[in-house]
Amino acid sequence: MVELTQLEFLQGLFTLIFVSIAVVLGIKICLKYFEHKRREFYLAGITLILMIMPYVYTVIDFLTILLIGITPPVEIIYLGIALVAFASLTWLTLITDLLYKEKQKIILGIIIVQLVVFETFLVYAILVQPTLILIPYGSRYYREAPILIYYYLCLMLIFLIAGFFFARGSLKSDNKEVRLKGKFILIALISFVIGAILDIAFEATALTETLARIVQITSFTEFYIGFTLPDIIKKALIKKD
Repeated sequence: MVELTQLEFLQGLFTLIFVSIAVVLGIKICLKYFEHKRREFYLAGITLILMIMPYVYTVIDFLTILLIGITPPVEIIYLGIALVAFASLTWLTLITDLLYKEKQKIILGIIIVQLVVFETFLVYAILVQPTLILIPYGSRYYREAPILIYYYLCLMLIFLIAGFFFARGSLKSDNKEVRLKGKFILIALISFVIGAILDIAFEATALTETLARIVQITSFTEFYIGFTLPDIIKKALIKKD
């Protein structure tokens, strides 16, 4: 029977909290579509949910070891990798809907091509040489291979650049609510980068894991506020003329 170390327990617990909050926030944003009939809401919600797919294996691993003492199959990791790639498509569909409609077909065409190339490469790696994607170490652990790290960095760059243009466009609006949304999106992008740095650049310790998940939860909450602007935030931060 497999048992969790103290660090693994903390990793699993905080990742479970982070993933649960992210899914709830993503679903709540998606549900705004039925209220406003604007597809940017479900695109934003789906993007947030897709972005946490690489963390799902950690959650399942934590729960299965904690409850029944076994580890889940590695195929769950591959599924998470395959799904997170689609976040670039939903995110850029949202951005080009709002800002660059005339260039949408070209931008999305490029994204679809890279998706097809990556998913094809992923299938090849799984069937022929899995170490191109994941490198096993220890008895039951895997770390991302350099190619996958570079791909994740490219996805992050796409997300950040597109998000920056979206936030900048919102900040230039004459509408106070739109400007406030832009501020929260910009803050969320900064939090996202800090969380990613804590997650990738530092050795996993109880402190870095706790800080990384707290910052990531903060980032996703800021994205939620930026897209939905709840009344309580609106009333607190927007002064009436």
